[in-house]
Amino acid sequence: MGDLTYRINLILVVFFVFSITILLSPENAYAIDITISDQSSCESIRGTWSSPTCTLATTLNLVGVDNLIIPRGVTLLITNSGNITIPGAVIINGQLENNGMFTSPGNGDVINSGIIINTNSGTINIENSLANIGGTITNSGTINIIAGSIDNTAAAGSTITNSGTINNSGGIDNAGTINNNSGGIINNRLGGLIDNSGTINNSGTINSLCEATYSGNPPIQNPINNLPCDNDADGIFNQVDIEPDIFSNDFSDLSLGGTTTGTIIIRGEQTLTITQDSDRVRINAATSGRTISASVSVCGGTILLFTAGDEIIVKCGSVIVEVIAGQVEAVLDANTGSTTTATLSAGDSLTFEPLTFTLQSNSGTPSVVLVAPDSTVATFDLPTGNSVTVDPVTSALTAAETNPDTVIVFIGEEQHSLPSGSTVFADTTPPSITFSGSINDEDNFYFGDVPASLACSAFDDISGVSGTCTVTGYSTEVGTHTLTATATDNAGNVGTSTITYHVLAWTISGFYPPVDMGNVLNTVKNGRTVPMKFEVFKGTTELTDITIATLSLTQVTCSTEMLIGNIEITSTGDTSLRYDTSSGQFIYNWKTPDTANVCYDVVLTTSDTSTITAHFELT
Repeated sequence: MGDLTYRINLILVVFFVFSITILLSPENAYAIDITISDQSSCESIRGTWSSPTCTLATTLNLVGVDNLIIPRGVTLLITNSGNITIPGAVIINGQLENNGMFTSPGNGDVINSGIIINTNSGTINIENSLANIGGTITNSGTINIIAGSIDNTAAAGSTITNSGTINNSGGIDNAGTINNNSGGIINNRLGGLIDNSGTINNSGTINSLCEATYSGNPPIQNPINNLPCDNDADGIFNQVDIEPDIFSNDFSDLSLGGTTTGTIIIRGEQTLTITQDSDRVRINAATSGRTISASVSVCGGTILLFTAGDEIIVKCGSVIVEVIAGQVEAVLDANTGSTTTATLSAGDSLTFEPLTFTLQSNSGTPSVVLVAPDSTVATFDLPTGNSVTVDPVTSALTAAETNPDTVIVFIGEEQHSLPSGSTVFADTTPPSITFSGSINDEDNFYFGDVPASLACSAFDDISGVSGTCTVTGYSTEVGTHTLTATATDNAGNVGTSTITYHVLAWTISGFYPPVDMGNVLNTVKNGRTVPMKFEVFKGTTELTDITIATLSLTQVTCSTEMLIGNIEITSTGDTSLRYDTSSGQFIYNWKTPDTANVCYDVVLTTSDTSTITAHFELT
């Protein structure tokens, strides 16, 4: 024993300020049991003896002790300043009362056939096993089953009574009785197992976290709460956390068969909790948050803004957002330049699929602001009990058929009434129009060369085109013409586009001699034949088709040149119109009437309505 005493004293000199380590076997070569039964045995572990209680009031690590035995009638009391680690086995036939910290590490067992009392200031850490064989364990503090287990056997009297907290990351094998009293909490954590072949009376709370395992008989009275967990403490619980072990911002329930995805964009000054809720995802901002909002993107473009106490559930696909608590601002981006902002109160909901969305007011009067792609702003307040479907792409606002009220919508400064079943468009931009064809603005064409009329197409990326695009103003006649394309969108905006082109007249040269032109009065003997010679040009191209020219005879008053009648010249025999290729000109041999002292105008008209006139007096 001299060597043993020397080692204890030496270690006390060096370490007594920080902790006491008792090494009872210098080389750990043989087993040592300590039975606490009197002052000597109590003082051997640095306790204070007051029969029948041994009090430990210091931090103590009993290295090398195989068995620490508390016999019947003896109490080992650990005070709230103690931190006792016993690597070996602790055999309790008497009583262990813990007001401080008691740890049974990975190579130690606790075997209880007596009484264990863990007070509200006490913590017991089990890293190997605690076997309760006919004993009682009363906990009003904290018991942490870190890697080991508690085996509450079927031996008569095996009872655990809990009004504190038991955190199980190992196992609880219950074949006896566990009374989880009101206020008591048993947390079955990730990797934890509760196997109950006995009885668990649960008037407190049993939480199964992180899909921990519970098997056997269900608890009596209160059922188990199945709660998710958040390994990385990012507020996104593991079930929906894309990276559950890395602090991140992305969440999804696709792996659970759901349809919802999202990202925390800005956390602001809010504490967010994102969990699975049946086939939806629940997003909650804690009531402890401060002023700056959190921003969460869901379903590929909907931005939800949260302040303290706000809570919603959301489901993508046929997207449903229901406000559970608070007032949430939803910003919907249709990826077309259109943005809709809706302020929703508890009980209100949004449903959108996949681009349109329906706003249902169930409690408050949500305010909605739609900014169309052309920057047109539409605003409305939705009375309770009414529903409006918004199409951010077409900027259409449609009131439900069952709406009891007429919704008042302001598009810009203009007020519109939206009774049930009706639609109004937040669109003030007319359609854009495109011509197609061979006529360009300010083109010139000679008569006979004018292309077919243009076609047109219209495009409206907001409310859409109503009907077809039409073109008016087409003509092949000589002169200036304007084509006008017209289209109307579903909001009633009329778009137009114009193209102007010119049809040029032909050029007539003639009549050539012997006929004089201008204001000259040609005198000819009645009954004689007069050769009417001329040429027709389309630009620089000479025309030779006789069908393009028509000659007419008009008798006029010789003294006043007043029109008397129009006599068409009929060609017979040598008087027919022909094109003479040798001379390169049209020739019409006009046989004059046999009447003397009359005057005539001979008028040549071509197909383009160009004319020349020669004046004659018959003598």
